[in-house]
Parts: sequence; structure tokens; C-alpha cells
Amino acid sequence: MHVERKAVPEQPFVGADAPVTVKVRARRVRGWGMSDVADGLSAADPPQRAASSEPVEELTLVPYGAARLRISLFPTIDD
Repeated sequence: MHVERKAVPEQPFVGADAPVTVKVRARRVRGWGMSDVADGLSAADPPQRAASSEPVEELTLVPYGAARLRISLFPTIDD
């Protein structure tokens, strides 16, 4: 995990200009998708534990208010 900080811009609620980002390594979880909420902007609650053979990717996470897709909880991947 790597945290990057930069000066707070005039409009901090835009993902590309977020004053804080976190880079993490993660794997995709098959079958985990969007919630049933009509707006289509929220991820469904993930399984608490999941298995994945997908390759590791680097993700850049931005603060909740600066993202179009909102994810508040990630599953734990079993080895």
C-alpha cells in the first residue's frame, strides 16, 4: 500500500484531482458486481472471504466523495 498526498485543489471532489490517493495490490473477484440500487453507482456487499486465481493488479483508490463508483468494503482473498 502506498499513500500519495498533494495540495488540495479548488475542486477536491474529482477523482483525478483528489488530494489523497491510495495505491493497493488486489485481485478481481468473479461474481462480485453492482448493487441492486437503481443508481448503479454502488458495489454490492462483497463476500467476507473469496477465492481468486486472477492476476494481481494495482488499483488507485480515491476518497469516497471523489469517486463515481462507491466501494466501502473489500473482501479478503483466500490463498
